[in-house]
Amino acid sequence: MVMEEYERAVRNPTSYGANVDGGLMLAVFRGKVSEGIDFSDDLARLVIAVGIPFPNAFDDMVKEKKNYNDMYCRTKSLLTGDQWYVSQAYRALNQALGRCLRHKDDWGALVLVDERLIEQASRSDKNTVSSARISKWIRKQLVVYSHFEEFEASLLDFVRRMQLNDRERKCDQSHVDQVIERPF
Repeated sequence: MVMEEYERAVRNPTSYGANVDGGLMLAVFRGKVSEGIDFSDDLARLVIAVGIPFPNAFDDMVKEKKNYNDMYCRTKSLLTGDQWYVSQAYRALNQALGRCLRHKDDWGALVLVDERLIEQASRSDKNTVSSARISKWIRKQLVVYSHFEEFEASLLDFVRRMQLNDRERKCDQSHVDQVIERPF
């Protein structure tokens, strides 16, 4: 029900009010929305990830898994408990970030809000929290902004360029469709 309502708000925003121009979906890491649902095209043009979603360190299952990995990391070629713990956080983060980019022509902005991601991890320390654990396709385009105004201008420029690309792609497709429909 919530998803249908959200999609209606995105597809037909003015039916919710004259000044409404889209929808906003909030979700938590590791939930159905952040890991199990595709938000292609206009259903998600921006994902804002606040923090790094580490599993609950006090959860008994997490403690047991870390202990198990520490005990058997050498004999069973497992990650250490701490390495496993960090990898779980980044798996969830990367999964959530990928929700808005579902095909080659899709686009969306990804905003990561956590100062720890600024620091680069050394290659030898697999326990380090850093942007080095973000998926490579995202990491290549990471930009750190010192001032909100700089970020805002960059985001607005990105959205304008992507919307223009969408319009051009739709015009090109419309032209192709017209050519195909004409008998020779």
